[in-house]
Amino acid sequence: MAFRGIDSAYLLLLGVCVGVMVACGAMSAPVIFQAGVILDMPITRDQSGILMGLIFQKLSHLLYIVGMVIFVFELFAARLFRTSGIVIMLSAGVSIIMILLFNLYYTPYILSAPDSNSTEFESMHFQSVVVFKILTISLAVLFVAKCLKLFSRA
Repeated sequence: MAFRGIDSAYLLLLGVCVGVMVACGAMSAPVIFQAGVILDMPITRDQSGILMGLIFQKLSHLLYIVGMVIFVFELFAARLFRTSGIVIMLSAGVSIIMILLFNLYYTPYILSAPDSNSTEFESMHFQSVVVFKILTISLAVLFVAKCLKLFSRA
C-alpha cells in the first residue's frame, strides 16, 4: 500500500514535469518571441531570448530533481520490486540522458553565446530543441507506461 502512494507521487511529479515542459516549449516560447509585436514595443529577439533563458534556467532545477527521482525510483523498482519493463527502463534512461544533455550542455552554451545570429548558435539551438522534444516525449512515455503498469496491478 505504501508503494502505491510513492507510485502516485512519482506519477504526479512526472505529469507536472511533462506539463511544465509543454507549457514552456509549446506555449511560452511563441508568445515570448512575439512579445514585441504583441505589446507593440521594441523588444528584440535577443531580449526575448534572455527572457526565455530565464524560464529555462528555472526549468533546469525541476529537471535535475526529476532526473534524480527517476534514477533512484527506477533503480529501486527494477532491482527490488522487479516492476520495470523494457519500455519503462528505456524511456527512463533516455529521459535522464536528455536531461543531462539539455541542462549541462545546451542550456549553458545558449545562455552564454556571444552571437545569437551565428550559424553555430543556430545549430546548437536547433539541436537543443530536438533534445527538448525527445525529453518531453520520453517523459510522457514513461508517465503513460507507469500509469498502465499501476492500473494493471489494480
